[in-house]
Amino acid sequence: MIIRNKIWISVTVIIALSIGCSPAQGGENINDKGNKIELISQLDLKEITGSEWWNEVRLADLTGDNRLDLVVAAQRPGEMQNVGTIYAMDIEGNILWSRGEPNEEHEAIYHDMPIQVHDLNNDGNPDVVFIDGDEIHILDGRTGELIRTGQIPHSDARDGMSFADFNGDGHRGNIVVKTRYTQVWALDPEDFSVMWTYEGTVGHYP
Repeated sequence: MIIRNKIWISVTVIIALSIGCSPAQGGENINDKGNKIELISQLDLKEITGSEWWNEVRLADLTGDNRLDLVVAAQRPGEMQNVGTIYAMDIEGNILWSRGEPNEEHEAIYHDMPIQVHDLNNDGNPDVVFIDGDEIHILDGRTGELIRTGQIPHSDARDGMSFADFNGDGHRGNIVVKTRYTQVWALDPEDFSVMWTYEGTVGHYP
């Protein structure tokens, strides 16, 4: 039985599963529950993409095979919280699709990035939602094809992104964007119109 999965990102992505078993003996890797860590994949992102500068990783089943795939993203050089490059790949490192070009000038970041993978319209398929410039984009997570684009409500509304059910229909289909750290907006996912906004101390991440 799989107990927990973990992922780390740097130049190399390491994917490991924690398998429920007796505490491992000898030099084997053990998690804090006493379960053995089994390495199932190790990806060299520089070898796969040509770049070692990747700021974010998201996990989702993009292909419908009941296995988690990876979406890695990088900020545009010198443009804070603008998602410039996205690569989607399976855990073997096979590229499913990409958007933008890798760039060796990407810098390390110290903030959240406005990109998430989420089934926005509740059709059973994942969408990749991200902000670049003053626009919010929705991509088909299976193919990377653009579904629609719209304007963000404020040029600083790019400090992370989350989703919520403000329509009361049981699905988290509304988009939440915010500044650092004074205003938050709830958006309609169809036309990105503002449902409501709040100004105050909104914290680090919604």
